[in-house]
Amino acid sequence: MTMFLLLFLATILLGYWQVIRYKTKMTQLKQQSIRAQFAARAGLSDALYELKQLHTWDSNNDDLSDQWHFLGGDTFYKSSQIEPLIPQFSYPVTISVTVSGNPTQDTLSLTSRGDSGYGTPEKSYSVELKSKVVRSLFGKMHTLEVEGN
Repeated sequence: MTMFLLLFLATILLGYWQVIRYKTKMTQLKQQSIRAQFAARAGLSDALYELKQLHTWDSNNDDLSDQWHFLGGDTFYKSSQIEPLIPQFSYPVTISVTVSGNPTQDTLSLTSRGDSGYGTPEKSYSVELKSKVVRSLFGKMHTLEVEGN
């Protein structure tokens, strides 16, 4: 009888343990998704700031902030793990931004990807946001829409 009682209690404890592990993973994933969302939005804001300063978005530009590193094509990235660090993020995050179009023209398309996490798929998350930016008649840049996953 004692053996069955111990077996029954062990089964119940194992079930609770599985529920606790599942909830912990879901909480961590939610935390990473929020961090990635903020990183992607920060990437859009930073890129828009650089463009408003009339900095060109290409590899030969020395006017861009030192935090931006050339990735290829029209894409730059910054990371909280590469010098110079992004001081706003105390956790592992990488932001990559692609600018499509000519910044001196009327319409641009910005794509920002925020990656947050610790390298393994179950502990990381990515968010991609796309934005349309237009230049007004007076030269000011305005974000029309932001959409993403």
